[in-house]
Amino acid sequence: DRREGGTVVVNGAALIGHVLPPGWQLRPAPEWRIPLTLTAQSLETGATLHAAALLDESGVFTRTDLAPGAYRMSVRGHQTLANAVTVTLASGVNTVDFGTLRGGDSDGDGYVTLVDFSILATTFGLCDGEAGFDGRADHNGDGCITLLDFSLLRANFGTGEGNEGMTAAVDAVNDGGAYLMIEAPAEVLHVGDTFMVDIVIDMNGNIGDGGAAYVTFDPAVLQAVDVIGDATFSSPIQNEVDNVRGQIVYAAGTLGMAPGGRFVLARVEFVAAGPGDSLLHPTLLRPARSDVTYGGASILSAAADALVRVEAATPSGAALYLPAVAAP
Repeated sequence: DRREGGTVVVNGAALIGHVLPPGWQLRPAPEWRIPLTLTAQSLETGATLHAAALLDESGVFTRTDLAPGAYRMSVRGHQTLANAVTVTLASGVNTVDFGTLRGGDSDGDGYVTLVDFSILATTFGLCDGEAGFDGRADHNGDGCITLLDFSLLRANFGTGEGNEGMTAAVDAVNDGGAYLMIEAPAEVLHVGDTFMVDIVIDMNGNIGDGGAAYVTFDPAVLQAVDVIGDATFSSPIQNEVDNVRGQIVYAAGTLGMAPGGRFVLARVEFVAAGPGDSLLHPTLLRPARSDVTYGGASILSAAADALVRVEAATPSGAALYLPAVAAP
Protein backbone atom coordinates (compact mmCIF):
# COMPACT_ATOMS: atom_id res chain seq x y z
CA ASP A 1 0.00 0.00 0.00
CA ARG A 2 1.06 3.60 -0.46
CA ARG A 3 -0.19 7.07 0.41
CA GLU A 4 -0.93 9.65 -2.28
CA GLY A 5 -2.01 13.13 -1.22
CA GLY A 6 -3.35 11.92 2.11
CA THR A 7 -5.23 8.97 0.56
CA VAL A 8 -4.22 5.35 1.21
CA VAL A 9 -4.03 3.42 -2.06
CA VAL A 10 -4.43 -0.36 -1.64
CA ASN A 11 -2.28 -2.32 -4.08
CA GLY A 12 -3.25 -5.73 -2.71
CA ALA A 13 -6.61 -6.99 -1.46
CA ALA A 14 -8.13 -5.47 1.66
CA LEU A 15 -10.74 -7.47 3.57
CA ILE A 16 -13.57 -5.88 5.51
CA GLY A 17 -15.28 -8.71 7.36
CA HIS A 18 -18.73 -8.55 8.93
CA VAL A 19 -19.48 -10.95 11.81
CA LEU A 20 -22.30 -11.18 14.36
CA PRO A 21 -21.33 -12.57 17.79
CA PRO A 22 -23.65 -15.25 19.20
CA GLY A 23 -26.52 -14.07 21.35
CA TRP A 24 -26.29 -10.32 20.65
CA GLN A 25 -28.84 -8.52 18.49
CA LEU A 26 -28.40 -4.83 19.30
CA ARG A 27 -25.43 -2.92 17.94
CA PRO A 28 -23.20 -1.11 18.40
CA ALA A 29 -22.33 -2.73 21.74
CA PRO A 30 -19.05 -2.94 23.71
CA GLU A 31 -19.67 -6.67 24.20
CA TRP A 32 -19.15 -7.16 20.46
CA ARG A 33 -15.45 -6.41 20.83
CA ILE A 34 -14.25 -10.00 20.85
CA PRO A 35 -11.01 -11.53 19.55
CA LEU A 36 -11.27 -13.59 16.37
CA THR A 37 -9.08 -16.05 14.54
CA LEU A 38 -9.08 -15.61 10.76
CA THR A 39 -7.95 -18.48 8.55
CA ALA A 40 -7.44 -17.81 4.84
CA GLN A 41 -6.36 -20.67 2.57
CA SER A 42 -5.47 -19.90 -1.04
CA LEU A 43 -7.35 -22.17 -3.44
CA GLU A 44 -4.57 -21.64 -5.97
CA THR A 45 -1.44 -22.40 -3.93
CA GLY A 46 -2.79 -24.03 -0.77
CA ALA A 47 -0.88 -21.53 1.38
CA THR A 48 -2.71 -20.81 4.63
CA LEU A 49 -2.71 -17.66 6.75
CA HIS A 50 -3.74 -17.73 10.41
CA ALA A 51 -4.20 -14.27 11.85
CA ALA A 52 -5.71 -12.64 14.91
CA ALA A 53 -8.35 -9.97 14.48
CA LEU A 54 -10.49 -7.88 16.79
CA LEU A 55 -14.16 -7.32 16.11
CA ASP A 56 -15.29 -3.75 16.68
CA GLU A 57 -18.50 -2.59 18.36
CA SER A 58 -20.40 -2.83 15.07
CA GLY A 59 -19.25 -6.33 14.14
CA VAL A 60 -16.51 -5.37 11.66
CA PHE A 61 -12.85 -6.39 11.35
CA THR A 62 -10.26 -5.60 8.67
CA ARG A 63 -7.16 -7.13 7.09
CA THR A 64 -5.05 -5.32 4.49
CA ASP A 65 -2.24 -7.82 3.86
CA LEU A 66 -3.92 -10.30 1.51
CA ALA A 67 -3.07 -10.97 -2.11
CA PRO A 68 -5.85 -10.98 -4.72
CA GLY A 69 -7.19 -14.46 -5.51
CA ALA A 70 -9.63 -17.19 -4.49
CA TYR A 71 -9.72 -18.25 -0.83
CA ARG A 72 -11.53 -20.46 1.61
CA MET A 73 -11.86 -18.21 4.65
CA SER A 74 -13.16 -18.90 8.12
CA VAL A 75 -13.52 -16.88 11.30
CA ARG A 76 -14.16 -18.06 14.85
CA GLY A 77 -14.21 -16.68 18.34
CA HIS A 78 -12.53 -18.31 21.30
CA GLN A 79 -15.73 -20.18 22.26
CA THR A 80 -17.45 -20.41 18.88
CA LEU A 81 -17.39 -22.73 15.91
CA ALA A 82 -15.82 -21.47 12.70
CA ASN A 83 -17.94 -19.94 9.94
CA ALA A 84 -16.42 -20.57 6.51
CA VAL A 85 -17.00 -18.99 3.09
CA THR A 86 -15.34 -19.25 -0.32
CA VAL A 87 -14.52 -15.84 -1.81
CA THR A 88 -12.50 -14.28 -4.59
CA LEU A 89 -10.66 -11.15 -3.48
CA ALA A 90 -9.98 -8.46 -6.05
CA SER A 91 -7.42 -5.67 -5.77
CA GLY A 92 -8.76 -2.97 -3.50
CA VAL A 93 -11.44 -3.24 -0.82
CA ASN A 94 -13.53 -6.43 -0.48
CA THR A 95 -16.47 -6.79 1.90
CA VAL A 96 -17.28 -10.31 3.13
CA ASP A 97 -20.21 -11.33 5.36
CA PHE A 98 -19.35 -14.29 7.59
CA GLY A 99 -22.78 -14.43 9.25
CA THR A 100 -23.55 -15.13 12.91
CA LEU A 101 -20.99 -17.08 14.92
CA ARG A 102 -22.26 -20.28 16.54
CA GLY A 103 -21.62 -20.44 20.26
CA GLY A 104 -21.19 -23.37 22.62
CA ASP A 105 -17.58 -24.47 22.10
CA SER A 106 -16.46 -23.93 25.69
CA ASP A 107 -13.14 -25.78 25.39
CA GLY A 108 -12.25 -24.31 21.98
CA ASP A 109 -11.62 -27.61 20.17
CA GLY A 110 -13.92 -26.82 17.25
CA TYR A 111 -16.74 -29.14 18.36
CA VAL A 112 -19.75 -28.67 20.64
CA THR A 113 -19.92 -31.81 22.76
CA LEU A 114 -20.94 -33.00 26.21
CA VAL A 115 -17.63 -31.76 27.63
CA ASP A 116 -18.64 -28.21 26.66
CA PHE A 117 -21.94 -28.68 28.48
CA SER A 118 -20.08 -30.02 31.51
CA ILE A 119 -17.92 -26.89 31.62
CA LEU A 120 -21.09 -24.80 31.56
CA ALA A 121 -22.82 -26.91 34.21
CA THR A 122 -19.82 -26.55 36.54
CA THR A 123 -20.04 -22.75 36.49
CA PHE A 124 -23.78 -22.34 35.93
CA GLY A 125 -25.43 -19.47 37.79
CA LEU A 126 -22.17 -17.60 38.46
CA CYS A 127 -21.08 -14.18 37.22
CA ASP A 128 -17.72 -12.59 36.53
CA GLY A 129 -15.92 -11.91 39.81
CA GLU A 130 -17.55 -14.75 41.72
CA ALA A 131 -15.53 -17.75 42.85
CA GLY A 132 -15.86 -20.59 40.37
CA PHE A 133 -16.84 -18.41 37.40
CA ASP A 134 -15.49 -19.80 34.12
CA GLY A 135 -15.74 -17.33 31.25
CA ARG A 136 -15.35 -20.11 28.69
CA ALA A 137 -19.03 -20.93 29.20
CA ASP A 138 -20.18 -17.30 28.78
CA HIS A 139 -21.30 -17.79 25.21
CA ASN A 140 -23.25 -14.54 24.89
CA GLY A 141 -20.63 -12.38 26.59
CA ASP A 142 -22.88 -10.84 29.24
CA GLY A 143 -20.62 -11.79 32.15
CA CYS A 144 -22.90 -14.44 33.67
CA ILE A 145 -23.53 -18.13 32.99
CA THR A 146 -27.28 -18.50 32.50
CA LEU A 147 -29.90 -20.36 30.50
CA LEU A 148 -29.11 -18.04 27.59
CA ASP A 149 -25.64 -19.60 27.38
CA PHE A 150 -27.14 -23.09 27.67
CA SER A 151 -29.55 -22.25 24.85
CA LEU A 152 -26.70 -21.23 22.54
CA LEU A 153 -24.78 -24.41 23.34
CA ARG A 154 -27.84 -26.59 22.88
CA ALA A 155 -28.58 -25.06 19.46
CA ASN A 156 -25.16 -26.18 18.16
CA PHE A 157 -24.73 -29.39 20.13
CA GLY A 158 -23.18 -32.26 18.21
CA THR A 159 -21.75 -30.04 15.45
CA GLY A 160 -18.33 -28.74 14.44
CA GLU A 161 -15.47 -29.65 12.14
CA GLY A 162 -12.62 -29.24 14.61
CA ASN A 163 -10.00 -26.52 14.72
CA GLU A 164 -6.57 -26.95 13.16
CA GLY A 165 -4.60 -29.54 15.08
CA MET A 166 -7.77 -31.12 16.49
CA THR A 167 -9.01 -34.44 15.14
CA ALA A 168 -12.14 -36.50 15.62
CA ALA A 169 -10.11 -39.27 17.26
CA VAL A 170 -11.47 -41.34 20.11
CA ASP A 171 -10.62 -39.69 23.42
CA ALA A 172 -8.51 -41.43 26.05
CA VAL A 173 -10.13 -44.03 28.30
CA ASN A 174 -10.65 -43.01 31.92
CA ASP A 175 -9.68 -45.88 34.22
CA GLY A 176 -12.17 -46.19 37.04
CA GLY A 177 -14.67 -43.99 35.21
CA ALA A 178 -18.30 -44.44 34.29
CA TYR A 179 -19.80 -46.97 31.88
CA LEU A 180 -22.40 -46.46 29.17
CA MET A 181 -24.25 -49.61 28.10
CA ILE A 182 -26.95 -50.64 25.65
CA GLU A 183 -29.37 -53.19 27.11
CA ALA A 184 -31.53 -54.96 24.50
CA PRO A 185 -33.71 -58.10 24.53
CA ALA A 186 -31.64 -61.28 24.45
CA GLU A 187 -34.31 -63.39 22.75
CA VAL A 188 -34.73 -63.63 18.98
CA LEU A 189 -37.35 -61.18 17.70
CA HIS A 190 -39.62 -61.40 14.67
CA VAL A 191 -40.46 -58.87 12.00
CA GLY A 192 -43.22 -56.61 13.29
CA ASP A 193 -42.28 -56.97 16.96
CA THR A 194 -41.95 -53.81 19.02
CA PHE A 195 -39.47 -53.79 21.87
CA MET A 196 -37.61 -51.47 24.23
CA VAL A 197 -33.90 -50.80 24.53
CA ASP A 198 -32.37 -49.07 27.55
CA ILE A 199 -29.35 -46.78 27.37
CA VAL A 200 -27.84 -47.22 30.82
CA ILE A 201 -25.18 -45.27 32.71
CA ASP A 202 -23.29 -46.89 35.57
CA MET A 203 -21.34 -44.19 37.40
CA ASN A 204 -19.09 -46.83 38.95
CA GLY A 205 -18.65 -44.89 42.19
CA ASN A 206 -18.47 -41.50 40.46
CA ILE A 207 -20.97 -38.68 40.04
CA GLY A 208 -21.74 -37.02 36.73
CA ASP A 209 -23.34 -33.94 35.22
CA GLY A 210 -24.14 -35.21 31.72
CA GLY A 211 -24.65 -38.18 29.45
CA ALA A 212 -24.77 -38.50 25.67
CA ALA A 213 -25.48 -41.50 23.46
CA TYR A 214 -24.98 -41.52 19.69
CA VAL A 215 -26.20 -45.01 18.80
CA THR A 216 -26.09 -46.46 15.30
CA PHE A 217 -28.20 -49.37 14.03
CA ASP A 218 -29.07 -51.12 10.77
CA PRO A 219 -32.20 -49.38 9.42
CA ALA A 220 -33.02 -52.39 7.23
CA VAL A 221 -33.45 -54.46 10.39
CA LEU A 222 -34.66 -51.92 12.97
CA GLN A 223 -36.62 -48.67 12.97
CA ALA A 224 -36.71 -46.37 15.99
CA VAL A 225 -40.16 -45.23 17.08
CA ASP A 226 -39.48 -42.97 20.07
CA VAL A 227 -36.76 -41.93 22.51
CA ILE A 228 -37.86 -41.18 26.07
CA GLY A 229 -35.41 -39.55 28.44
CA ASP A 230 -35.19 -40.37 32.12
CA ALA A 231 -35.55 -37.63 34.74
CA THR A 232 -32.17 -38.30 36.39
CA PHE A 233 -30.58 -35.81 34.00
CA SER A 234 -33.37 -33.24 33.94
CA SER A 235 -32.05 -30.86 31.25
CA PRO A 236 -32.48 -32.36 27.76
CA ILE A 237 -29.84 -31.26 25.25
CA GLN A 238 -30.55 -33.32 22.14
CA ASN A 239 -33.14 -35.92 21.11
CA GLU A 240 -33.09 -37.02 17.47
CA VAL A 241 -33.99 -40.09 15.42
CA ASP A 242 -32.70 -40.72 11.89
CA ASN A 243 -34.23 -43.90 10.48
CA VAL A 244 -32.62 -43.37 7.08
CA ARG A 245 -29.02 -43.32 8.32
CA GLY A 246 -29.79 -45.53 11.29
CA GLN A 247 -28.90 -43.32 14.25
CA ILE A 248 -30.47 -42.14 17.47
CA VAL A 249 -29.05 -39.28 19.51
CA TYR A 250 -29.93 -38.53 23.09
CA ALA A 251 -28.06 -36.18 25.40
CA ALA A 252 -29.07 -34.64 28.71
CA GLY A 253 -27.48 -33.23 31.81
CA THR A 254 -28.09 -31.49 35.08
CA LEU A 255 -27.51 -27.89 36.05
CA GLY A 256 -27.94 -28.82 39.70
CA MET A 257 -26.83 -31.71 41.90
CA ALA A 258 -24.84 -34.38 40.07
CA PRO A 259 -26.22 -37.93 40.44
CA GLY A 260 -24.34 -41.17 40.99
CA GLY A 261 -25.30 -44.83 40.89
CA ARG A 262 -26.79 -46.75 37.99
CA PHE A 263 -29.71 -45.37 35.99
CA VAL A 264 -31.35 -45.26 32.59
CA LEU A 265 -30.29 -42.29 30.47
CA ALA A 266 -33.03 -42.94 27.90
CA ARG A 267 -35.37 -45.68 26.75
CA VAL A 268 -35.78 -46.30 23.01
CA GLU A 269 -38.78 -47.98 21.40
CA PHE A 270 -37.91 -49.97 18.26
CA VAL A 271 -39.87 -52.01 15.75
CA ALA A 272 -38.29 -54.98 13.99
CA ALA A 273 -38.43 -53.98 10.31
CA GLY A 274 -36.67 -56.85 8.55
CA PRO A 275 -34.79 -60.08 9.19
CA GLY A 276 -31.13 -59.95 10.13
CA ASP A 277 -28.74 -58.87 12.87
CA SER A 278 -28.29 -55.26 13.97
CA LEU A 279 -25.60 -53.99 16.28
CA LEU A 280 -26.63 -51.12 18.54
CA HIS A 281 -23.32 -49.29 18.71
CA PRO A 282 -22.46 -46.14 20.72
CA THR A 283 -20.07 -44.08 18.58
CA LEU A 284 -17.08 -42.33 20.16
CA LEU A 285 -15.81 -39.92 17.49
CA ARG A 286 -16.28 -36.19 18.00
CA PRO A 287 -18.61 -34.43 17.57
CA ALA A 288 -20.88 -37.54 17.63
CA ARG A 289 -19.28 -38.79 20.83
CA SER A 290 -21.14 -40.92 23.34
CA ASP A 291 -19.91 -39.74 26.72
CA VAL A 292 -20.40 -39.27 30.44
CA THR A 293 -18.98 -36.11 32.01
CA TYR A 294 -18.35 -34.33 35.27
CA GLY A 295 -16.63 -31.09 36.21
CA GLY A 296 -15.80 -30.08 32.65
CA ALA A 297 -14.22 -33.36 31.52
CA SER A 298 -15.11 -36.80 30.22
CA ILE A 299 -15.26 -39.56 32.85
CA LEU A 300 -16.26 -42.33 30.43
CA SER A 301 -14.35 -45.56 30.96
CA ALA A 302 -16.05 -47.72 28.32
CA ALA A 303 -19.16 -47.95 26.13
CA ALA A 304 -20.74 -51.34 25.43
CA ASP A 305 -22.96 -52.19 22.47
CA ALA A 306 -25.68 -54.82 22.04
CA LEU A 307 -26.80 -57.19 19.28
CA VAL A 308 -30.43 -57.59 18.21
CA ARG A 309 -31.44 -60.59 16.08
CA VAL A 310 -34.62 -60.54 14.00
CA GLU A 311 -36.17 -63.44 12.09
CA ALA A 312 -38.92 -63.40 9.49
CA ALA A 313 -42.43 -63.39 10.89
CA THR A 314 -44.49 -66.55 10.84
CA PRO A 315 -47.09 -66.17 8.03
CA SER A 316 -50.51 -65.26 9.39
CA GLY A 317 -52.81 -68.24 9.56
CA ALA A 318 -50.06 -70.73 8.93
CA ALA A 319 -50.65 -74.11 10.51
CA LEU A 320 -48.12 -76.57 11.76
CA TYR A 321 -48.82 -80.19 10.74
CA LEU A 322 -47.20 -83.09 12.55
CA PRO A 323 -47.18 -86.63 11.26
CA ALA A 324 -49.68 -88.97 12.88
CA VAL A 325 -48.07 -91.59 15.05
CA ALA A 326 -50.09 -94.65 16.02
CA ALA A 327 -50.16 -95.56 19.66
CA PRO A 328 -48.41 -98.83 20.49
